[in-house]
Amino acid sequence: MREFVIDASVAVKWYTTVGEDDLAQADGLLQGYVDGSCQFIAPTLIIYELGNALRFNPNFKVAEVRRAIKDFLDLQITLEDSHKILESAVDLAFRHSFTVYDAAYAALAQIHGIPMITADYRFYDRAKELPFIEALKDLKI
Repeated sequence: MREFVIDASVAVKWYTTVGEDDLAQADGLLQGYVDGSCQFIAPTLIIYELGNALRFNPNFKVAEVRRAIKDFLDLQITLEDSHKILESAVDLAFRHSFTVYDAAYAALAQIHGIPMITADYRFYDRAKELPFIEALKDLKI
């Protein structure tokens, strides 16, 4: 079974299709999770980032954001307390000029020795030299 750290840019694609690229890859990744062929892990931060991204999507109202967050939590993805990875995240953020938010996902991937999947291609362009960062658009499931 393959394991991945997913970031909020991937999770957002599961709830919105307007203006989103790489939906087939995102859906395939989610289907792999549902089928049991892969597992996901993310920092607890993902819940807030997902909610924030959907809150600022003009197609979402309060009820839709709440429903999306509930649906995401119902997936029972392994969520790791962000404070457990904070030191590593800060180190990565300074070393690679990442935000601490983005570095939290990268640190989790580095600590667990598994790939981090992102659809945030501005982040990916800065992080692609790290061997554990993968672009959603390049993922083969």
